[in-house]
Parts: sequence; C-alpha cells; structure tokens
Amino acid sequence: MQGAGFSVDSDNHKAYFYGQKDGESSWRLYTVDLITGTTSYVSIDDVGQGGFDFDTYQPDKLIGYRWHGEPVSGTEEIISIDPSTGITSSLATIDIDWVMQGAGFSVDSDNHKAYFYGQKDGESSWRLYTVDLITGTTSYVSIDDVGQGGFDFDTYQPVINVSQCATFNLFATPPAPQLFLPCVQVGAVYQVGMNLIAVDPSLRFEVDPTTLLPPNPPDLIPTGQCAVFPDPAAPALNHLRINCLQIGDQTYWVDLVLTSVIPTIQFDVVGFGQ
Repeated sequence: MQGAGFSVDSDNHKAYFYGQKDGESSWRLYTVDLITGTTSYVSIDDVGQGGFDFDTYQPDKLIGYRWHGEPVSGTEEIISIDPSTGITSSLATIDIDWVMQGAGFSVDSDNHKAYFYGQKDGESSWRLYTVDLITGTTSYVSIDDVGQGGFDFDTYQPVINVSQCATFNLFATPPAPQLFLPCVQVGAVYQVGMNLIAVDPSLRFEVDPTTLLPPNPPDLIPTGQCAVFPDPAAPALNHLRINCLQIGDQTYWVDLVLTSVIPTIQFDVVGFGQ
C-alpha cells in the first residue's frame, strides 16, 4: 500500500510494513525479524477511512495516524499501535481536513513527539504539526517553503537531556570514584550510584545500595538518555546499557555486564563508544 507505512526499529532489529497478500482483500501489518527473517502479521482494528501511516516509537509499540472522512468531518487521530495484536488507541485528535499523503510522518522517540504535515479544514495553507505523545498536546507552525513537488521529512538529532545522562566523578566523596546514573529503567525508574572497585583486568563497578532511590526529580520520564536494565528475571543474561555517559565535555554509550548479585551487585564494562 503506497504511503501507508514502512518503519525499522533498529534497536530491536525489526521492520514493520503494511501490505496486502496476493488474492486477499484485507490489509495486514507485517513484522519482520531482521536477524532471523521470520515474518508475522496482524490485522489492525481501525485504520480509519483515509490516510494511514506509522513510525516506530518504543519496543513493540508503533505510533501512527489515521484519517476519518465523512461522516466524521475530517478528524485526524494520532494513535498507538500494538504490532503483536493490531489493537490501536487514540492519543490525540486534531480537527484538520487531511494529512498530505507521502509528505512526512515521523516520531522522535527520545523526546516523545510525533510530527506530520497537514491541512486544517477550510484553509488553503499547510502546517507542520507537533504532537506531545505524553500529554496529547498539539501545536503547529507554517513551513515557509515546501517547494512545488514532493516533500517529506524525518527526525534527526534529538536534544540530549543532560540531566538524565550518567556522570563519572573521580572525586566523589565518599567513596571515590563513582559512576552516577540519575535515570535507570528496571521496570520502574531509579537513580543509583556505582563505585569503581577494580581497574585490572577489567573495569568493575559495584552498586552502592544507599544510593538506589526514586529519581530526582520524581517525574523523570525515561528517554533515549536513560540507562536500561532489561530483564531482572534473567540476571545471568543481563547487560546494563548506559545510553548517555558524560565524562568531561564528551558523551559515550557504555555496556556493562552483570557479574555478581551475591553478596553485592557488580558489573564489568564490556563495551563503550561515542
């Protein structure tokens, strides 16, 4: 289906697209595992009566738009899509005439925003809309020049929220040195300090249990800068992924593997980069 969604989730090695199987009248949302090549599909419960597109947002969640024409009087909805069930839910409703097909729909996952290009009912001008995916708030601006032909866009570099980046402090007291993570997602969100306890043969850090606390500020929202500890049920397989670590004026990603949980929680650094 032309202009109806193709998106890649690089972090989870999946591709999504919307298509129709030969000989069938129904349309399906397909998921392709980019490691194994395995393909699965579901029917989407409501794609509206007009334009439809989507982009990846969070693991196993897509954000899309659907347009309802008459008799709903040109209502555009930003929706959440579960690619494993096809179930959708509305996040925001915008009273516009239609979204220009093939003219850009993009999601900035780190900053929880969706962008699309549309025209409000009764107006001749076109606007770039921004939707806050947490609150559903919608804002817009007019674009000064979109040319006289094709037009499209995508998100590029999200602004780093340094308040959620980990920091490495050589002079922390007590003790020294310490790796401080203001945002760690382990189901819930925490802040935690990790003390450097070994340099040779590998960099090893130990969780300081006195620092494992609710985040400050308490309304901290996990983003791409937040560290992630994926599966507490399988600790032997766990890596602590620090997406944003500040050392001086440089930022890095760091991957730490869990090496001990008894009597203390310890991690070894197994990878890093910029």
